[in-house]
Amino acid sequence: MHATAPRQILRQIFVALLPSDVSDVWRRQDAAAPTEPFTAIVIDTLRFTTTACRALQVGARSIQVASSVEKALQLADSLPARPLLCGERHCHKIEGFDLGNSPFEFASDSVQGRDLVFTTTNGTLAIEAVQHLPRVLLAALVNRRAVCQHLQSAAAADVLIVCAGTDGQLTWEDVLTAGAIVDKLLMMGGFDVSHDAALLARAAWQATIGKLTVASELSPKLFSELSRALGGRNLLATGYERDLRFASQLDTIEIVPQNSALQPHSFTVAEAAKTSD
Repeated sequence: MHATAPRQILRQIFVALLPSDVSDVWRRQDAAAPTEPFTAIVIDTLRFTTTACRALQVGARSIQVASSVEKALQLADSLPARPLLCGERHCHKIEGFDLGNSPFEFASDSVQGRDLVFTTTNGTLAIEAVQHLPRVLLAALVNRRAVCQHLQSAAAADVLIVCAGTDGQLTWEDVLTAGAIVDKLLMMGGFDVSHDAALLARAAWQATIGKLTVASELSPKLFSELSRALGGRNLLATGYERDLRFASQLDTIEIVPQNSALQPHSFTVAEAAKTSD
């Protein structure tokens, strides 16, 4: 009698369409607990997670996050070397801060080797919703592929994708990004999805891009979609069209910001994924 090969256990993908949905996903009614706690992925495509990827790409040492201006100032005072204070409220740079939340403000000559303390309207609050989890990644359209490759090579934990939204409202750009990640993970293998919000996000992504695969066609399409979204309209109204175009580029940054259980507020570049595309 031949031995039966062990059945592969697929990792499940869940999506919280808003940070307030995290607790409902956490209380999922599985009969069996996951082999490890969730790996969380926080998305704030317009613009925190996009800008964080850009800042680490050009050499920032770390991204430290705080949910309020007061906490950001306290965090900055606690660090051994003076960090750069970065962030925005309703698209505009916070008074007295060094930098805002535009990826174009983060050049190598200004952030190389520096710690950055960030507080933003939506993204840093979304991180607070998953601080109880041992590992959090930051994702946007720009690093979608890198995040998926990293997850495929990581430990066997289920995945919880958290959309930041805007002022407590669902945002199209974050749902699309979540769908892009779900779609890519399922194509790469090792994952499964039965969670309705994850299925919805993937369907939104597939319906949006159709059969487009060429970057020269994808970026204009994604820019058009993000321009219709609440966050995109806010950026266009405040003169940040370039930021919107930057955030609409798929798979252009090959780094993954990741925190740790010991330093949940601090994000650095995760080790490069070993999995090929």
